This record gives sequence, structure tokens and C-alpha cells, in this order.
Amino acid sequence: MITIIGQKMETVDVQSFRKVLILQYLKERGPDYLIHEIKDELGLTYYGVSILLEEMLEEGLLVYNDNVLQMTFKGRIRLQNSGMEIFNNNKNESVTQDSDMYIMKKFSKAKWRK
Repeated sequence: MITIIGQKMETVDVQSFRKVLILQYLKERGPDYLIHEIKDELGLTYYGVSILLEEMLEEGLLVYNDNVLQMTFKGRIRLQNSGMEIFNNNKNESVTQDSDMYIMKKFSKAKWRK
């Protein structure tokens, strides 16, 4: 048991963040989700993912529909309120556009060396 309140609060925040990441993953993948991908993305064991999913089912964030996990309305609201809904989990797609990037021109290293 953690007795330091600051550490306990940090643990709760990390778990909440992981739940939001799971919601985002399920939103992107839909019924084609893979538990091992969730495990790998979060850096958890299968047991750790199982515990998180059970908590999310109990909280009403997820529901089983024909043996497939689905996000509930409550889960959708949690995702929207988190600000993570626009986060892109797909590593193959670019999140920024070229027009969003600032490219330095005529940068001189000599200027900063003395």
C-alpha cells in the first residue's frame, strides 16, 4: 500500500491516462482491435491490460456486444473530455502537415560558438 498521497495520486493519474489511451485505440480500430497491440502500446502485461479492461467495464466506459468490446456513450464522453480524441495512434500517418512545420534557414553554428 502506498502511504505517500502524492505517489498514490500519480498512480491514479497514470491509470486514467492509460484508460483514455485504450478508449482512443478502440475508437480508431473499432471491432478490429487486438489485445496484444494494446498491451504493447501501453507497455503492460496481459494481466495489467485485463485489470484495466475490467475496471473500464465496471465504470461503464466499455461494454461487451457479441463478445466484442465496444466503447459506451460514457466512454465516448470521457474521451472527448480528455482532449485526446484528436490524438493519432497510427505510426504510419503523419500527424503534422508540412505547412505546420517551421524550417530554419541560414542557421549558422558559428554564431553560437565562442
